[in-house]
Amino acid sequence: MKKVARFLIGNVLSLTLVFFAAGCKEKKAGIPTVNLGTSNTSSIYNPSIQIANEEEFFEKHNVKVKYIPLDRDGQFEALATGKLDATYANVIPQLSMGAQGTDITAFAGTQGNGMIVVARPEVADRLKDLNNWKGITIAVQHTTTVELIARYALGHKYGYEIGKDIVFKSFPDYPTAITAVVKKNADVTLTSPQYRDSAISQGLVFLFPSTKFEPDYVCCRQFANGQDFRNNCDKYKQYIKAQLYGYKILTTDRKKAVDTLVRASGQTEEYVDRYFYNTDFNGERTYKPDPNYNGTLILYSTMEELGIIDGKRALSDFFDIKVYAEALGEVIKENPGDSFFEELWDFFLTHNDKHPDFAEAKKLGRR
Repeated sequence: MKKVARFLIGNVLSLTLVFFAAGCKEKKAGIPTVNLGTSNTSSIYNPSIQIANEEEFFEKHNVKVKYIPLDRDGQFEALATGKLDATYANVIPQLSMGAQGTDITAFAGTQGNGMIVVARPEVADRLKDLNNWKGITIAVQHTTTVELIARYALGHKYGYEIGKDIVFKSFPDYPTAITAVVKKNADVTLTSPQYRDSAISQGLVFLFPSTKFEPDYVCCRQFANGQDFRNNCDKYKQYIKAQLYGYKILTTDRKKAVDTLVRASGQTEEYVDRYFYNTDFNGERTYKPDPNYNGTLILYSTMEELGIIDGKRALSDFFDIKVYAEALGEVIKENPGDSFFEELWDFFLTHNDKHPDFAEAKKLGRR
């Protein structure tokens, strides 16, 4: 983050993000392009985007997407300086950037959930109930989403005093944290599902997916360069609409989604099916495009409690829910009676109502 900090765009702590109450009405001439930062290490990234691309939903919604592969730090720097329009990376570094004043805007979701909990066999049965966690030590890879969610849930929902009733020990990576549990230097670890088989082979026991701490918790979010988002909100509305149609295929048509993602990624059918649909493998990972402001606020407030950020800048200063609401509202009107999109609207209502602009967003979505 120190490297990213050099690219902060002025002091925008007092920046006010203004959108007309009428929503994204004005369209600019020509077909707009979203310069999107993507992973340069994986052929599978955001499935809704990949399906939307393969099915030509972006073209149908009059928006182009240019894919620019970069490493994670490169994406953050490029987004801050306007060389990228949008990314869909891990939420914690970008929340840190926004808290420091970087002109970026969160506007949609990418990924939620996706981790698991494993334990020493001697304590596994007792620890299947989170009410029995007093006195344990948790090994974690430092400052991951699942660590923050666990801290929030155990402290705020279960009433433990973190640091006294429950101790977190930080390690540089997931395998090292697993080793700490194997050597009895910790009782449980919060880890990626890709290490499940390795942990079990070393004598540890799978307890449960991380959703037991908090259902539908956020992981990765979609962020835009703040200036581009404010100047081109219709572009982002169309970009979201295309993703919503891609997400419907991912959720309701498994065979078509797998075939499409095999074509997009070059991976095998078996791998793609396991990656997206096998909950034992993916830790109940979800890919809802909903911004989920409420869930992101949990992370942001926990980061403040831990001193990762100072909390002087409100999350809502760089988090927009109105463009997504308007996009979803238009998709619902285009598909009357479609229960899938109606359920997404219900999810939006229950997961974004803590945002100061919630009432206005509701009107935009259902006007």
